[in-house]
Amino acid sequence: MREDEPLESWLFRVENNKQYPPTPRDLELNRTALSQFNDALAAQPEGRLNYSGLPIHTLGRYSSATLIGDQIDHAQQLFLQVWRRGGTRANYAMDVLLDSIALAMDVGSVPFWKQLLDLSRPRDQSTTRRRTYALAALALLAIVVGDEQAHQSLAEALTHPHEQVRALAAPYIAETYRRSVHPLPPAIQAALTDIARNDRAFVARFQARKALRQLGAPVPIDSPNLIYLLKVQLRSDQATRTIAIPADHTLADLHYAIQHAFDWDADHLYSFYLTNNRAEKHYAIHCPELDENWDFTVWSITGVDMRAVPTSDESNTPVTDLDLALEDEGLDEGGEIYTTNTRIGALGLVNKHSFMYFFDYG
Repeated sequence: MREDEPLESWLFRVENNKQYPPTPRDLELNRTALSQFNDALAAQPEGRLNYSGLPIHTLGRYSSATLIGDQIDHAQQLFLQVWRRGGTRANYAMDVLLDSIALAMDVGSVPFWKQLLDLSRPRDQSTTRRRTYALAALALLAIVVGDEQAHQSLAEALTHPHEQVRALAAPYIAETYRRSVHPLPPAIQAALTDIARNDRAFVARFQARKALRQLGAPVPIDSPNLIYLLKVQLRSDQATRTIAIPADHTLADLHYAIQHAFDWDADHLYSFYLTNNRAEKHYAIHCPELDENWDFTVWSITGVDMRAVPTSDESNTPVTDLDLALEDEGLDEGGEIYTTNTRIGALGLVNKHSFMYFFDYG
């Protein structure tokens, strides 16, 4: 599928349609496209297909019209057919169909979106995108239509048995209530807090903490007295270093500690990829110098300010949850998080978790 996060483009499309509503001809083109796609699928023998030449390009988020009436159910059935059969460019076909179904903003589609959260099979490479689209579509219904069933389905996703669904649900709940005139319900805040504090999966803990911060709610953090022992190993070398760092130090402090441990010069850009995967942008935290709006100098990259690791008999200054979660002086007006304003104890790390430190690029 083409986009990691479709909600923003859907919301833009909704606003655009208010100014330029679809014409009757646009609506008829949608019906024709669905019928032609259905006929083309039926004419193909069973097995994997090549969707490149099938008539579907007039649908999706760039279409001039949205689905109406029985077209919505028809598109849902076509999606399930494509998913079952697979084939070349099947992900593109599913993307277009899900775009069209989501933009119809039909409250009757809520069961379909909930079904997609559980739809999976071995070696299914579209599972993550499909779940993302499903939760984004529920958020769209909650934001634009105000549908209570969509709100409830998002809340239920926080207790889904699969950790990925719990992690994906948190940012969409944050976006929904960030745009809402209604306050965050106490039950949902409690559910996010429970995940942030107690979930066994790092991805769910991290996203729940991030969602709470975006909503201005208290963020559970690890004790400032906690010391993390991090084993750092170069990919091209067997050499390792073990770094002890307190929970109230930042990722920037960890960066400088790694530089010092390997006797390097901290004169390049760097990032942390908290799921060990550079493709998962929602788990990346960059140095602020990567922000094109950040006014920086060479000294801001190389200036080391590593605090000493406290010993067991040293006293600790009391720190509040929000103070520990984010450094006030490093937080910009948009609430962006950087290595300089993110404390180790605010990440939600779990035992034996592995993440990537990416240095010397740009």
